[in-house]
Amino acid sequence: MKILVTGTSGFLGNAIRHHLINKGYDTYGTTRSRPPEDDKEFHFDITKDSCRKTFNNIKFDIIIHCIGLTDESAPYWLLEQINVFGTKKILKYAKTINCKHFIFLSSVSVYGINVMGQNRTENSVKVSPHSYINKYGMTKAQAELEVMKAGIPYTVLRLPLMIGKGDKMVTPELVDLIKDNKVYYLGSGNKLISIMPVENLCVLISILVEKGALNQSLHAPSFHISLDSFVKEHSLLAKLPLQIRQGSVQFFLINLPNIRKIILFYSWRGSHFIDSKIRNLIPEYHDVTSWKNALQENIGQVMA
Repeated sequence: MKILVTGTSGFLGNAIRHHLINKGYDTYGTTRSRPPEDDKEFHFDITKDSCRKTFNNIKFDIIIHCIGLTDESAPYWLLEQINVFGTKKILKYAKTINCKHFIFLSSVSVYGINVMGQNRTENSVKVSPHSYINKYGMTKAQAELEVMKAGIPYTVLRLPLMIGKGDKMVTPELVDLIKDNKVYYLGSGNKLISIMPVENLCVLISILVEKGALNQSLHAPSFHISLDSFVKEHSLLAKLPLQIRQGSVQFFLINLPNIRKIILFYSWRGSHFIDSKIRNLIPEYHDVTSWKNALQENIGQVMA
């Protein structure tokens, strides 16, 4: 069995590929921002390079597509080029080689403004394809549609906030907020958020590799905790004093970059996604690490 993991120079792709290699799978990867680690990792720019030429017509049984641009400050055309057209490019290659299972890493951002709230299910209303309020979520929603209509057996995983060793967005940004005394809440911070350690995602992926396509879009198994607990655990592990301030919607809209907006707005309504569907479909899945352990693994690198 040959497996391709795209985006192995990124947080999730790198962890998934190494996990599958350690499990004994013949696993290939694509990297853009660093040199290839071995002869089964290809340098690949999804906006420019040909799949056929890059992969030498290798017939992968499974493709795990992790490449994605998350930066909301990026122009829409670039988000679309990478997240939508890039996914279509990989799907086209997958179809020509008769790929047996296409695993797409999507995001709960496909719900747009509904990413905030409690008890969200897979049937929650997704962001409009024509809405520019959440450019990243819109392009991921469009990419999901491309996956579903491609005619390839698939599984779409809608990921929540991802944490753990190698995370360069959530924990580093939150630690910086704590250092700068700029942790703002709109509410009490007691609403639930859903988070997933990357180590648990790797285990889920390895189960899907053996189980086969589910042909559904599903919330990934998560921990459900209050934002306040999440923030305070960062403060504790980083050994930093924590001062929580009350912000306003106007302050939120004007002054904070993307991830800091997320933290502030989640303190108001939370971001909680029911994951019972995938846990029922894959009863053999079990969490292998706790969210606190996942944070501890990354905090040391962030504070170094």
